[in-house]
Amino acid sequence: NRTDISFRDIRVNEEIAESTFDFQVPAGVEIQDFTPNP
Repeated sequence: NRTDISFRDIRVNEEIAESTFDFQVPAGVEIQDFTPNP
């Protein structure tokens, strides 16, 4: 078996809008926060 993987149009260090991380949790979904407290 042989697998060929080709990459093209690779972009790095692009500016990402803060709104990208404004996730909306669907109704009925429980959120568990495992963020460590200092």
